[in-house]
Amino acid sequence: MDNKIEENDLKTPYTDGVLSRYTEIVYKKPIIVLKNPKTELYKKTKELITGQGMLWYHCPQATSNPHDKIYESETQEQYSNTPFFSHCVIERATGKFPCSKIASYYSEQMVDCVLEILDHNQININNIFRMNVNMTYYVENPLYTMPHIDHDYPHNNMLIYFNDVSGGEVKVYKDNKWHIHKPNEDDVILFSGLHCHRTPQKPNQFRTALVTTFI
Repeated sequence: MDNKIEENDLKTPYTDGVLSRYTEIVYKKPIIVLKNPKTELYKKTKELITGQGMLWYHCPQATSNPHDKIYESETQEQYSNTPFFSHCVIERATGKFPCSKIASYYSEQMVDCVLEILDHNQININNIFRMNVNMTYYVENPLYTMPHIDHDYPHNNMLIYFNDVSGGEVKVYKDNKWHIHKPNEDDVILFSGLHCHRTPQKPNQFRTALVTTFI
């Protein structure tokens, strides 16, 4: 299946005054590959994220809210709530503090980088809910992470991949089946809904990606 943007997709009108016009396109195609203009800002952001000066925090599990259903005769043993390294850019809203919070010194640069890519693809955005840099790494018996949905309200997921690894696929559940994308370095994808990620399949490999949820 061709997930790349079509000319007609870019001309899709707004559905209403709140949602971005791209919300409908996400639901037409399970995973969409956006165009990455690879601007100077993007290159500087990539160098920052993949460089030695980036501050990382270790998280013991990939998601604190895994989905409670397994599909297509799958078993729990096919997934693992694997650990990863995290750099939070914009912290998600919680019940105790119901609005997003800036969490990184580099938030303005990373937001501008994301907005630049979305603008290049003629995608309008109204609100960023969460932004995080994830670095997953090889673990013994590497599997997919637990299937999950990032928020319990409507949103889109955008991932920017900064390196190539063996593995690293993302699975998105749409139309009663899984759809898989194997990312390459500098890929930018858009999707929504239930998904999971495959950890690197070889020792000493790291998959580094910037995750943004928005509407």
